[in-house]
Amino acid sequence: MREQLRGRNLAHVGCLLGLIIGLSGGIALAWSLILHNMAVGTALSIWLGLTVILGAAGYTIGNLTTGHKDALPGE
Repeated sequence: MREQLRGRNLAHVGCLLGLIIGLSGGIALAWSLILHNMAVGTALSIWLGLTVILGAAGYTIGNLTTGHKDALPGE
């Protein structure tokens, strides 16, 4: 299995996980903030910011942990 993944960039998997956590956690946080009388626009902007930050962090971490090297053809 490791041979099949050699040379591939798996950063998109980290980005997907970051977006899923950001969307679900952000919705729960925004709902909680709205219930505590915070402005809806503020809560939604926090939700959007959390989603973007966790998606970018997931992409960056996924890109760094893959350790991909430019493999020569035939290797």
